[in-house]
Amino acid sequence: NLLVLFLTLGSLTIIHFLVRILANFNLFGLNAYYFQGILVMLYAYSLFMNINLLFNNQKVFRLLNIIYLALALPFIFFWVKSNILEGFHPFVSNYLLVQGAKSLWVFSGYIFCIFTFLQSRNKQEIEQEKGMALTKLFGIYFLAQSIGTIWASSILDYGYLIEAFFSIPSLFLVYILCETEFISIDFYKNPSLYLRQRIIFRMIISLAVIIIIALELVNYATLYIVKNELVNAKKEFFKNKISQVEYIIKKQFDSDTHNLREFAAPYASSISPYYTGITILNEFGKLNDIEKIYVLSPAGEPLLEVVSNNINFTYNTKKDAFLEQVNASKETGYYYHLNPISKKIEITYPLYDSNKQIKNYFIAIFSSDKLWEAIQDLTFEKNGEIQILSNGYEQIYSSAKANSLKEEVIKGTYLEAHELYKQYGLIINVSQPEIDAFSGLQSAQYNSFFFTTIAIVIFLFVAFIFLRIIEKPIRILQEGTKIIGKGNLNHEIKISEKNEFSELAIAFNSMVNSLKKLQIDQLKKEQLLSITQLSVGLNHEINSPLSTIVIGNQLINKIINELHVPEEETTKLKFLICTSDKIQEETKKITKILLDIQNIQEPVIEDYVDGTKMMRVKFD
Repeated sequence: NLLVLFLTLGSLTIIHFLVRILANFNLFGLNAYYFQGILVMLYAYSLFMNINLLFNNQKVFRLLNIIYLALALPFIFFWVKSNILEGFHPFVSNYLLVQGAKSLWVFSGYIFCIFTFLQSRNKQEIEQEKGMALTKLFGIYFLAQSIGTIWASSILDYGYLIEAFFSIPSLFLVYILCETEFISIDFYKNPSLYLRQRIIFRMIISLAVIIIIALELVNYATLYIVKNELVNAKKEFFKNKISQVEYIIKKQFDSDTHNLREFAAPYASSISPYYTGITILNEFGKLNDIEKIYVLSPAGEPLLEVVSNNINFTYNTKKDAFLEQVNASKETGYYYHLNPISKKIEITYPLYDSNKQIKNYFIAIFSSDKLWEAIQDLTFEKNGEIQILSNGYEQIYSSAKANSLKEEVIKGTYLEAHELYKQYGLIINVSQPEIDAFSGLQSAQYNSFFFTTIAIVIFLFVAFIFLRIIEKPIRILQEGTKIIGKGNLNHEIKISEKNEFSELAIAFNSMVNSLKKLQIDQLKKEQLLSITQLSVGLNHEINSPLSTIVIGNQLINKIINELHVPEEETTKLKFLICTSDKIQEETKKITKILLDIQNIQEPVIEDYVDGTKMMRVKFD
């Protein structure tokens, strides 16, 4: 059940991660809300799994599945109807559904942790430590999930980073606790100790880290090169925009100057300022986009001001107010100026009499709306901005304006290009926030991040499979050594795959066979040594009485041979002689047995009738 729970939680973590990436980066054009319904179903099923673990009963499991299906089918019907069939009109926000289902699941997870903790308190030491470790790891996992639930806004928020940082390692340690037979209880007290001491695991993790670093270095090196090329292309694009703006400004200036010259030409022969003012007022509507005209004396003093429906003959202003325009127009024959305060077009044009002397100065104020409209048409998407500044860096025009300081701050740093338009004393600046200028590059970064993550997950999955493949023969070797260590030298370690581990198993079996042969040889040597020691003792203990028996038997034979018995006693005498010969023969056999025992080189041990072990001695 714990393994099933681990697989469920691992699947949930991965699926929710992918859904959040889809929702935030809009990868492949997929809508994340399609997957949010699946997430709700998974969280609900995981909730029922947590409840089932509390009871751990087959009947309860079946009942929970029936309840789940009874609730899931209506939910699926209404969700599909409101989110797909009838357009996107969810009966409840999909985000709230996911967060609500996840919150209930986290709450059930805390209950499961408490239940596991209470159960483990009454068990033996190893099972108790294992239960405590599981409680701690599951507690960390569900705590991280609750932080991610409360603090969830985007894929890169701190809540999600905390959730991923703590939940994934704790889940992996749960799997190790459930699937590995630990040698020491210390591994239950500190599961991470297992990871630190496993050579294969350290090797795979080191390899994974190297691959990740290599992928990211290649990725960022590629993106750095692409970004540099993109910066150069963008700057060329901005310079082209500047040239277009300069062309529009010059075109507008030429048009307004031409119109002003034609309009002002008849006044070169004008008799008095009064007549000039009346005539200008009458002809005012013939000049396009004109808003105001000032007429100045040759000394630069204002004589009158004309607007569309009024003439001000007593126009007064500050001394030297038009001095800059007058001096500039003397040198070039005109003066073009964009007023940074009024944002209007100002053209100063000196009017000459027949003697080529300046008779008056005309300062015409034109509307700049058409100029701004033409420049506005040059603006480009994604917050591209065109600015026109005066020599004093006063902003005259901007094609884009932020609605708030927050919006301006969010744009961050800008990529820009500017140029001084000397002819008209203007600075033209074209800029774009880097976040928008490199949006395609950022999209590539997000895609690269996504696919790198997928590659890392696949690599770790494959590495985990290889880890299991490598651990399997190691476990077979460990179990075999335990059996042989208990004294069973007939056990053979078998590994079906033909690889380094099978070669190691063959070498180990060969070592055991050699050890068994060595043990037999050693046993024979010990037996031979025991027999030799026994024969020495027997020779010492048996030969003495045997010598006495032989001497006595010989003496008896001599006495018998010297006896003279009656005829009727001859039969008894023969019996005595036969008995003496028999004693002599058996004595020789005993001597021969002692000699054979002393000369035994390879003792043969045989089972007797009742199972008693006996040594077989060959006689001549």
